Amino acid sequence: RARGYRKEADVWSRIELTIGPALKTVDGLLGQGLAGQLDLAFIDADKAGYDDYYERCLRLVRRGGVVLVDNVLWGGSVANLADKDADTQAIRAVNAKLKADERVDLALFAVGDGMTGTLKRWGAGAVTRAAFRYRTDPPGAPVPAALPTLSSTRHRWLAPPFAPFTPRTD
Repeated sequence: RARGYRKEADVWSRIELTIGPALKTVDGLLGQGLAGQLDLAFIDADKAGYDDYYERCLRLVRRGGVVLVDNVLWGGSVANLADKDADTQAIRAVNAKLKADERVDLALFAVGDGMTGTLKRWGAGAVTRAAFRYRTDPPGAPVPAALPTLSSTRHRWLAPPFAPFTPRTD
């Protein structure tokens, strides 16, 4: 399917398709010296290996890069604590790890089977900490019109005028 989509989108020349064991492939990219060079990594593989894929992909992406982790809701199974399936437990474990990981900022996209997007932090100060003030006001609370806002159902981030959000390239 990927080949068909790549051809249809007319991006054949810009995408390198690698077919093989995922961990070996990712280790090969690291072996080529690509650590910190990629903008985006997408994880959708055997669930037991998610933690290993995540760690390696996080090494591959640059600061400010994104790692997307697919199937994090797993058909709702992750919320059913009675479900002891190995894949479900592996996804629960990686979800807990992502939530606690201070190296990234993250967002869960509750579409399909769920996807978590992680943004690799810049180091001592997270991109969102450097560029946004974090607020825990309830949704719907008034926000000063002068402040650009990023919102979710439970959180709101405000970009103060003295620190406009611009993607960094260094």
